[in-house]
Amino acid sequence: MEINKVVKARNLKSIREMIDQLDDDRMNKPALTMLENGKYRSLSYGEMQKKIRFLANALLKIGIRKGDHIGLISENRNKWIITYLAVTYIGAIIVPFDKELHQDELTHIIRSSDVKYMFSSKSYLKKIKKAFEFNKNIKKIILFDFHDILNHKKSISVIKKILKKDNSVSMDYKKEWKNLTMKESKKDTPFMEFEYLHIDSLFLLGNIMSKNNENLYENVDVDKEEIAAIIYTSGTTGLPKGVMLTHRNLVSNGDAIQQTTETYPDDNWIIILPLHHTFPAIAGIFVPILTYANITTVATIRSDVMIKTMRETEVSIFPTVPVIVEKMYKKILSNVRMEPFFKRILFHIMFFISFFLYKTFDIRVGKYLFSSIHDKLGMNNFRFFIVGGGKQSPDIIDRWNGGIGYKCI
Repeated sequence: MEINKVVKARNLKSIREMIDQLDDDRMNKPALTMLENGKYRSLSYGEMQKKIRFLANALLKIGIRKGDHIGLISENRNKWIITYLAVTYIGAIIVPFDKELHQDELTHIIRSSDVKYMFSSKSYLKKIKKAFEFNKNIKKIILFDFHDILNHKKSISVIKKILKKDNSVSMDYKKEWKNLTMKESKKDTPFMEFEYLHIDSLFLLGNIMSKNNENLYENVDVDKEEIAAIIYTSGTTGLPKGVMLTHRNLVSNGDAIQQTTETYPDDNWIIILPLHHTFPAIAGIFVPILTYANITTVATIRSDVMIKTMRETEVSIFPTVPVIVEKMYKKILSNVRMEPFFKRILFHIMFFISFFLYKTFDIRVGKYLFSSIHDKLGMNNFRFFIVGGGKQSPDIIDRWNGGIGYKCI
């Protein structure tokens, strides 16, 4: 087994250690990138660490305790990753939900998982609210999207009461919630009257607490054998079932991948797979963080969005599943069939040469022969796929490795 000489084994015991032991010299490197309002925006490792600690601090302040089950449902986004890491940072248990679940399945999981708080994007709020009708243990819904918060009459009335306003609530929601958070931060348990919160209010609350040296997370110990996440399987023989994963399960798997795979701090990982699955969470969150690489999150698995993102952000590593790798290869063949006869013949000749050199001498030349194809797929800076979640056809692996010129591992 070839050991990666770039990053040594970290031998970490928990997600908490992974975040706390980030190298001070790497804090300015980009950690999380996503498209927001038409522009790619990045958080550095330093900013990510602060946000995780701010949110962790705020969660403890509003009443969440070690061992509590915290639900999470959303498209892939930076706040999904930060929430996952912040919840586990304080020893609470994250329960990420499949956003494609049918209503009855989601209701079953919420009921059986004993979720006390729920993080959600606006897209899934309707489903969550309906599921909560059967679970009276839910204390709060924390939303990622701002404008939904004040659509709830109870939240509006509470804001008016706390801010002592008789007129209608301002349309400047961010300003309203900032003012509200400043007032609530002075209480022993902020936001007690609220059913709905916005995550930015919790970031601000945690920031205020940090400035006041009120770092509650410092009083919480997290052990490697404690449960970090409960992952619900597909339920092929019935309703979805929960699988408990410890801190050691998650960080040790990430550590093993980064030791045995040639990864670098300059790599840019694209994450399009739903993060509630264990494979994309480990390969798409833990490994890049352990190697100080950048994570580019994509909210959809649409191929046009994926290719556009790969091209614009110069993706180098792609954790994915067999069906996507196969579809990308078939897309190449489909594009070739649209070319004039001469170009089609030239492609097959070059493919044969590339494949022969790979199979006979283990030499990869496809990356150079098919540069125009790589450009169309946004793969000019690409290095390899990490394929998991199922068995990949050996023939497809050979065609990528030997023909097109990129590794599938």
